[in-house]
Amino acid sequence: MTFKSYREESRANYGCTDRNPNNEELKLGALLRIADATEVMAKEYNRLLSDRNLYKHWYDETRASRDRLERSNAALRGQITKLRKRLAGTQ
Repeated sequence: MTFKSYREESRANYGCTDRNPNNEELKLGALLRIADATEVMAKEYNRLLSDRNLYKHWYDETRASRDRLERSNAALRGQITKLRKRLAGTQ
């Protein structure tokens, strides 16, 4: 007896050609379509999450860089002020 995975078998394209499908077969078809749609939604959701994580990473890096530059500018402005005072005192 051959092993058949439920997951793989659920993706098979079932149907009938010689008669109209009965109520149970219609329910099965609807469930299979719902399962397919859910898989597509999950892929899109995962893509959105990865995009959000990427943008958050970029935002955090940019913010940290901006903070470093602001501190550096403040320190340099302090040095300029100190040098101006020293220069004014010698003249």
